[in-house]
Amino acid sequence: MEAVQYSYPIATRISISKERRIRLPKFLGFPVPFVLVEDTRADQPWLGLCGLDSLAGLNAECGSLRVVAEYWTMRPTIPMAVCDRHALLSDSAIWLVTVNSWIEVWSESVWQTEINAP
Repeated sequence: MEAVQYSYPIATRISISKERRIRLPKFLGFPVPFVLVEDTRADQPWLGLCGLDSLAGLNAECGSLRVVAEYWTMRPTIPMAVCDRHALLSDSAIWLVTVNSWIEVWSESVWQTEINAP
């Protein structure tokens, strides 16, 4: 499968269940299988989803990425430790923001901070 390339940013709000499960919207056309990656060494910890076919390119841009989980479903469960590190609260909203060939995962609090920044 060819890597997805988003020509413009798309932001969508989705919910995360109390079991830490999310449902990726079909309109994003995200490839399966994919991985959950994080960079905790950045100024602001970063969490994202990346197709296996795009992982090498993303690693080249962000050399300190760590693969947290691999998924074969459009309804992945986010590990509890990752939810805790990134303030992803169960039974609440999270934001998916497309960037190039990956999707950044933002907590509601990070989203509010970013959109209200001067």
